[in-house]
Order: sequence, then C-alpha cells, then structure tokens
Amino acid sequence: MKKITNKINNKIRKYIKNNNLKNILLCVSGGADSIVLFHSVLKSKQYLDFNFSICHYNHMTRKKSNLDALLCMNVAKKYKITFYNDSMLINTNTKMNETNLRNNRYSFINKIYHNNNFDSIFTAHHADDQIETYLMRKNQTNDSMILTGIRKKYKNLHRPLLEISKDEIYSYAKFYKLNWNEDESNKNINHLRNNIRNTIIPNMIVKDLNFKNKMLDKINFSIEKSKLIKDKVNAFLESKVVFRNERIFINKGFLLKEEDFVIKYIIKKIISLYFKDKLNFSNKHLSNFIFFLRNKNNNINFQICKNIIILKYNDDVVFYKKSFISNKNIKIINDNINWNFHRLSVVDTINDNYYNLNFFETNIIELNLGLFLRSWNSNDVIVYNEKGNKKKIKKVFSESKILPLFRKEIPVIVNYKNEVLWIPGIKKKYNKNNLINNKKYLLWQKLI
Repeated sequence: MKKITNKINNKIRKYIKNNNLKNILLCVSGGADSIVLFHSVLKSKQYLDFNFSICHYNHMTRKKSNLDALLCMNVAKKYKITFYNDSMLINTNTKMNETNLRNNRYSFINKIYHNNNFDSIFTAHHADDQIETYLMRKNQTNDSMILTGIRKKYKNLHRPLLEISKDEIYSYAKFYKLNWNEDESNKNINHLRNNIRNTIIPNMIVKDLNFKNKMLDKINFSIEKSKLIKDKVNAFLESKVVFRNERIFINKGFLLKEEDFVIKYIIKKIISLYFKDKLNFSNKHLSNFIFFLRNKNNNINFQICKNIIILKYNDDVVFYKKSFISNKNIKIINDNINWNFHRLSVVDTINDNYYNLNFFETNIIELNLGLFLRSWNSNDVIVYNEKGNKKKIKKVFSESKILPLFRKEIPVIVNYKNEVLWIPGIKKKYNKNNLINNKKYLLWQKLI
C-alpha cells in the first residue's frame, strides 16, 4: 500500500513542478477521489513553493449533499485553506440533467478562477472515469478523435489523477485514514455512466481480469491516432488550402485522396478557423458530403452548415458565406450602408494604409446630385482608360477571376446619370482630374 501512496504523491508533486503551477484552484466534491487529490496536493506543499485553494459546488440534488459541503468546509478550516463554495438555486422549471448540472458547476468554478488570479484548476478525474467515458462514447461512435476519452489537460483545466485507478485512490484514502462521503446516487443504474460502472465493467472483469488495462490501451491507441489525424489535417491546411477573396479554395482531387474521417476534420477545421463557426458533422451529413464530392456533376452546391455553402466548380471546391443580398438601389448619404458582410461609409479623410480600390474619392456636389449603391446588371459598363473606352462589368469580373456564383453579391456605385463610377474592391472608373474642393470619400470595409 505504501507503494501506491508514493506513486500518487510523486505523480502529483511532479505534475505541479513540471507545469510550473503557482496558484491552484482545487475542486473538491467530498468523495474519495477529490479528498485524496486534496491530501496529496497538501503534502506537495512540503516540497514545492505554490498556493492552492479549494472550491465546492452543492448541486442540491441529493438528501446528503449538504453533508458533502460541510465535509469540504471542515477540511478547509482544519488546514487553514481558502474555501469557496456555492449552491444551486432550485428551479422547478429547469430540467436537472447531467449537462445542466455540469454547466452550472463549471460556471461557478470559472468565475472563482478568473476573479482570483489562479493559474490552474484541478479536478479529480481518474482512470476509471476515463474507461467509463470511453465506453459511453463507444456506444455512439467509432471516431478516434472522440474516443480519446477525457483530456489530462485542456487550457487551464488539469486532471493529474487521470492515470490513477479508483482502487488505488481507495488504498491511499484508507492508508492515511481520510474521511470522505460516498455519493449514493452513483448506485442508480438508470443513468448510463452508473450502469457502465456498476454492471457492465464488473461483468467484463469477471470474463477478463485484465479488462481495464486493455481498455486503457485502447484509449491510448485512440489518443495516438487522433494526434496523427490532427497532424495530417494541419499539414493539409498548410499546403492544400488557398484563401482568396474571402473564399476558401481546395483542389477536389487533393481532398478525395484523404480518408473520409480525415476529410471530416479538415472541413471542421476550415469552418472553425476561417469562418469562426462550429460544425456538428453527423455520420449522415458526412456521407452526404462525400457523395457530393464524388458526384461528377459540376457547379453544384452543398450547404455544410447554416451560413456556409460549398460549391463544386471545375476542379475546386469553394467555401463561402451564404449571401443575403437581393437586388437593391440605395441612395448614398451620410449614414452607413451594410451590404453582404461589408459596410459603405461616407468619410472626410482616408488613412494612407487603405487599399486603393477600397475607397473612392468624391465631393459634396456629386453626393448632392446623387450617388447610389446598387446591384449591377448585364448592361453595366465602366470607363477604364483616358480615351473613354468602356468595358462590361461582366468582363471585369472575369478578368479579376471572380466566379460567376459570387458576382451577384458585388455592388456598383453609380452617379445620377447611372454611370458606373466604382466597383468596390475591384475597379474604379478612369478619372484624369482629381476632385479638389469639398472632398469626401466612400469607404468600403469588411464587417468583422
């Protein structure tokens, strides 16, 4: 038993030291797991220079939950450790499922963390929790990225006991004669995790005494596989993805060379990284997308999520934000005008750093006569040289390599004679004489 206690204490001490932690917020529930973690962290202070406090959140869902809060308070008082606690307000209109309980708990924990300059949060998740989580997820998916189980470290959250078994935790607690409370609700096998813990795992151990170790080996294999997937996705994004004109371009052939589950995470990363959106990719949605990629038809769309469309155009797949533009003809005054993720403003001065095609020089007289922001049409032309030669807007788009699908989103600025003066971000009408008096500028900016 001494071997086990040394193993846990050495692991905790080494973890704090290697991560250079100086101010830890330790979550204590009153169960054996968190009481053992508290005791081991306390012992580490004999060897390392750091501070820690403990926090407890009372869910108020069990008859004995107040006893847990009292135990944690007494532990903090005994060892003169700063103690933070709170309890959930009971609302009969709120459904008390595991997700809601967890969200409330972490909301409290993160508030304490941010308000008191902690550099880390410790929770007492252990190897048995890891196995249970794996089996719960295995019931839903074979995705290696999901089957990695619980992460040992995520941002400020640390789980230093993740490689310690529940049996080892009990041995430690008994060796040091620690006091803890058992959560009687853990016996309720109507909950999936409790059923796995109390029924499925014990039955599997009867059949194979080495069952838990085999499960941990599978989890480690999934972790290694997920690392390879992440590396592959990052390498793909670095070498095969082109970001141009607010669009993402990928050669369709490059994408189809990858395995389906790798494609899934390439798409998810693109949506997250470039469009700041979240994609929940169900198996059915993924299958439909792969079918779309392999379909020989060209110039077709696939809605990957609410605001993002993917176009198959020649050899490329193109990601773009869904357009919300209908035909418009808006008189330009001093108010801002929003147009498909952009804003047109009338300003008095222009910063030298602005790209030349993103602003247009005008004056008070021209504004008063009438300038308009409108959708372009097939008859629109723009003067492009000093001879007064004109070019169709459609040809300008073609020369600028703007795909036909996206051209409808681009506006033009016209004067009261309906002459095109400017295609924001793309081309200006040739004008030999710069305006001098009462200058104003039209500024075209992307909305964040």
